[in-house]
Parts: sequence; structure tokens; C-alpha cells
Amino acid sequence: MAKSWTTKDTVFEYIPIEDIKAAYSNIEQDLKRVTQKSYADWIPADVYAALRDGSSELYMAYKKDYYAGFVIVSVINDAGGEKTLHIWVAYSRPGYNIIGAGVEFLEELVKNTSITGMEFHSNRLGWSKTANLHGFKAVTTVYKKEI
Repeated sequence: MAKSWTTKDTVFEYIPIEDIKAAYSNIEQDLKRVTQKSYADWIPADVYAALRDGSSELYMAYKKDYYAGFVIVSVINDAGGEKTLHIWVAYSRPGYNIIGAGVEFLEELVKNTSITGMEFHSNRLGWSKTANLHGFKAVTTVYKKEI
């Protein structure tokens, strides 16, 4: 039986490694949409590899039994050695706003663990307002030049 959590009206289901291949076919086009809308130094194949080797985890989101989106996370150690939940990729299908439920789900997921915070990176300015609404604060700005 798959592990799942319900937050607000959204069900988040953990996808185990043995089910990644099947689940990936459902999210691949959405991963491509994410790379087209924002700067991404990864390609969908990188996500698949990380999910298959267990360095990242996939949680599919459903509303009323319909696919609403997904979140892919990794646990990283920050410079001070603290564990942080890195939200690598998140996607909400049009018409399904799962951001608030997603943040609450991830907060619940890391409760009673050694993880001390959550973070995500984005070059999309609109995320600054949304991030603040959900308790995130800007820590740094990264500027990158491709050569």
C-alpha cells in the first residue's frame, strides 16, 4: 500500500523507487513545462536519474482522485551541516492550486526528523510574494553567467 498524506483537500502520495518508471511517464511533460518557464540547469532525464537512484523523492498530488501536480524533494546538508529539505521541482496543473497544501504537506513530512528547514530556488520574481505568504524568506540572490 502506498504511503499518502491528506492536507486540506489534496492527497500527496509517495512514489517508491520501483514505481518511478510508471509515474515518470505522467510527469515528464510537466517537467518540460517547468524547464520552459524558468531557468533550469537540469533536464527531465536528470530528475528521472535522481528518482531512480533514491537521491530524490517524488510525491504525486491528487484532488478528488484527479492528478493535480507533484513535488520532487531532496535532503541536503547546508554549509553548517544542518539538514534541509530542498524542493527541487514542484508543479501544479492549471486549475489546481496546490501550493498551500504542498507547503503544509512538506512541513508535516519533516516533523519529528532532523531536517531543520525547507528551501527552493527560482528565478521567477512572482515567487517572492508567494514564498512570503507561506513562511519562506529570501536568503540570497544568485547571478549566473553561462560561458
